[in-house]
Amino acid sequence: MPPGLDLTAETDQLMGPVYYRVLVTDEPVGQEFTDRLVDAFLHRHGLTPPAND
Repeated sequence: MPPGLDLTAETDQLMGPVYYRVLVTDEPVGQEFTDRLVDAFLHRHGLTPPAND
């Protein structure tokens, strides 16, 4: 993990969309969805290059 990582804020950013999807929209949480969340986390901290879309 990067030094100085705000674990609480990062947990909120990773889990917030999951909770919203499950509790509000009742949509499934599949691997593609969680992979995008993890990719966003890694990119936000400069740990991976941006995705080629």
